[in-house]
Amino acid sequence: MTTNTVVALHGTRVLRRAPDGPPLDGESTALDLIGDAYGQDAPLVEVPVARIAEDFFRLRSGVAGTVVQKFAGHRVRLARQGFRAAKPDRRCPASP
Repeated sequence: MTTNTVVALHGTRVLRRAPDGPPLDGESTALDLIGDAYGQDAPLVEVPVARIAEDFFRLRSGVAGTVVQKFAGHRVRLARQGFRAAKPDRRCPASP
């Protein structure tokens, strides 16, 4: 597993999460990242989309709300790096 890195972007220190390792999947992982950001004096955390749990993108799960609330409460910004293709909703029939 590689380690997180800190880079400066436009005068802001950014903690870049390593591309491999456990996903951002809830409060505990969010608090670990926030602690790492504080330790590196980085007000912004960048997470590769591959490291974000699928439940984060299912709003009914509450994972996104919990994670974002922790970041906002600690005044640390969260950014997603990369693209995630939309998956079809199985509950809705395909549009013609």
